[in-house]
Amino acid sequence: PSDAERDKLEALQIALNRLFDLELAIMLETYKLETDDRLRRRERLATIGQLAASIGHDLRNPLSVIESSLYILRRRVQDDARANKHVEKIAHQIQECDGIITHLLEMARDQAPRREATAAVTLIESALNSARVPEHFVITHEGTTDLELWVDAALLKQALVNLLINSVQAQRGRDGQICIRAHVDGPNLTLSVVDAGPGFDPDTLPIIFEPLVTTKATGTGLGLALVKSVAERHGGHVSADNRPEGGAEVRIHL
Repeated sequence: PSDAERDKLEALQIALNRLFDLELAIMLETYKLETDDRLRRRERLATIGQLAASIGHDLRNPLSVIESSLYILRRRVQDDARANKHVEKIAHQIQECDGIITHLLEMARDQAPRREATAAVTLIESALNSARVPEHFVITHEGTTDLELWVDAALLKQALVNLLINSVQAQRGRDGQICIRAHVDGPNLTLSVVDAGPGFDPDTLPIIFEPLVTTKATGTGLGLALVKSVAERHGGHVSADNRPEGGAEVRIHL
């Protein structure tokens, strides 16, 4: 080649080298940010684990005493509608406290899933019952008929219960609608919970699966973090979006 062509080739080579250097720098920075995010999350989970280990047992002992006493009290006031109403409120709050402790301990354990063949319909119905979805809510299923899952049924049920409770709370005072969808693509499954509520706060949406992140006045920020933990223990991940037509959709990718 001529001198002019060699100069062009040399200039092109320099430009390509700079481009590759820039691409490498971006990749390294992205990897560093992802690594830092994972490290921060592990640190937060470790803190939660230490907290759970130190107070979980201590809290459950007095809760058990309260629950036992409440059982006796319930029998004494069963004919008093007003007193019985307050007894049921106490029982509900005990369950709430026990649920928070369970979430803390589940996240702290981070055990590998114990997989078993599970019918999707059975798992979903059990989750709906545990989440106490109001009877007036319209519940629809898509793609779940005859679907069999190879999962840790207890873990996945807890994840679904958390999503259903969130959907119910988001639609309080509304004509509630929840759709549970399953989409199978080869060995991959996407299980979605879709509601017709106001959706997620756009500012919080990118971090909703992080521990202790919540927009609820009385929330703990553990429910969606546990959903993420369950998905990751199964080798999957989670995602969430606000739907254009309104409402939120949370997906568990397995």
